[in-house]
Amino acid sequence: MKTVGIVTFHRAHNYGAVLQAYALQETLRLNGFNPVIIDYYSKFLYGQYEVFKPISLNPLKTIKHLLSDIKDYTSNRKRYNAFNEFIQSNLKVSKRVDKATDISNIKADILITGSDQVWNINITNGIDDFFYLNLPTDAKKMSYAASLGNSDVVTGYEAEYVKALNRIDKISVRESSAKNKLNCLLDKDIKVVLDPTLLLDEKQWTEKLSLKESKREYIFTYSVGRGSDLFYRTIDKLKDKTGLESITYDKESKQSRSCYTDGPREFVERLYNAKYVVTSSFHGLVFSILFHKNVFVIANNKPERLLSLLKIVGLEKCVVSRESDIERIMDDNIDWKGVDSRLDNARKESVKWLIDEAK
Repeated sequence: MKTVGIVTFHRAHNYGAVLQAYALQETLRLNGFNPVIIDYYSKFLYGQYEVFKPISLNPLKTIKHLLSDIKDYTSNRKRYNAFNEFIQSNLKVSKRVDKATDISNIKADILITGSDQVWNINITNGIDDFFYLNLPTDAKKMSYAASLGNSDVVTGYEAEYVKALNRIDKISVRESSAKNKLNCLLDKDIKVVLDPTLLLDEKQWTEKLSLKESKREYIFTYSVGRGSDLFYRTIDKLKDKTGLESITYDKESKQSRSCYTDGPREFVERLYNAKYVVTSSFHGLVFSILFHKNVFVIANNKPERLLSLLKIVGLEKCVVSRESDIERIMDDNIDWKGVDSRLDNARKESVKWLIDEAK
């Protein structure tokens, strides 16, 4: 049995980041591999998720963060513990790795970087060698559904990307826009594949996370960071139309009941039981598709990762561009059989690429 080392954002206390790491791990395990997530700790990346934020070079910023962290200590600690509990219980993680030479302690036959925005230099503070597998090992090197976030991040850094990505034997990306951008730079075959969370189907997610059904109806809302005005107007209009309450992951929200302290399992379970979903998040959309939810997608600034997925499953009509779209989407009957068929074909193709290239 081959051991596969995965390098990804597994310790980011972000629902999508942790769940995609879990999904890739489980997909590899179900297909006869021994997956282990390389416990690389990036202070730049993970420091923002600590209960107390790291000290900044800017004293005023440090004081501001400290006061905020003290005020929100109870909720931040509860959320922090919920994420760590899920990670410890569900992810098979290696010993901590701080520098490239530590990789020699992990006997992996294959290294995979991805998924998530591992190639977005704005998130990783430049080209981080770990996420490009520039490591002293003879293991085969692959990417799975790696994302640039926005393909424009490459502009001005083309030479750095070429040097970093030429070290990787087999490349797959999450968005077609990333493939188009990288095809201009690299003499390599680049495959567009599904995010790992879509490699497990609704039944597998339900069983693996032991999701429980609830009879209470509500509107599930999720935006990474502050939502747009249209995001909040959509929630208000849905609440007026349906009489349902809304839940959110914004701890400061006055509009919706906050579930900020939820761990990843609780996040998925709440979406699983929702009547409607309003989201500008990629993974909010992913689970809406898997669980057949009436979803209202707020595509702020036309994010490539959202539009790419909507096109794959044929749900472009779920995008809210103006308030008049809300009633149209409410009245639409989604052809879930057709959505599932398109998704299943893409899933089979993605899993086949992953398994064939990892052999």
